[in-house]
Amino acid sequence: MPRVRAARVVAQYLSYLTGLAPDARHLRDAGFGLLRGLSTDALDAATREFFARRLAGKFRASARHVIDMHRRQGHLTVLLTAACTAIAHLAGVALGTDEVLATELEARNGKLTGDRERPEPYAKGKRDVSQAFCNRCEISLQACFAYGDHHSDTFLLDSMGRPACVHPKKRLRKIAAERGWPLVNLDVPPSPFESQAVFFA
Repeated sequence: MPRVRAARVVAQYLSYLTGLAPDARHLRDAGFGLLRGLSTDALDAATREFFARRLAGKFRASARHVIDMHRRQGHLTVLLTAACTAIAHLAGVALGTDEVLATELEARNGKLTGDRERPEPYAKGKRDVSQAFCNRCEISLQACFAYGDHHSDTFLLDSMGRPACVHPKKRLRKIAAERGWPLVNLDVPPSPFESQAVFFA
């Protein structure tokens, strides 16, 4: 990546982490913009290497156990993430989810444009993407259970019949307390839930 442009994105990311920039939209624009001109083949190769080196061993101890439990209950499990599809599919395979809904990067003639398709599964977009998915599958949102860990997942959690917060960040923890949403610890075995679809955001 061009170092100057990459440095600007790093600065935006640090600003976001410290709470100076509460909305990640500009950060996402800048981050995905760095990929402009990269071939889709190069992205896939880099993503596989990055996932193997940095992410494959980072899942919480019982994350796969929770998903397996839901699948044994006959639930349809969906990994719904703002990450790009290339890395989300690798995570979905590792976790064993039935479906993956992620940010689709726009490409022309095998090259990334730096933009992504809309709606993208971030903030309100997660709600919209999950709604469209449930409509296609003829599933009621009220029959669904959803897990989220960040305040940007609030729109998704609000739309689902069975919302829960997994190791939530401070802001989402406060929202969960106000709305009576349960907190889930992925480091302990879960109990079964009755649901048609389960979204892990």
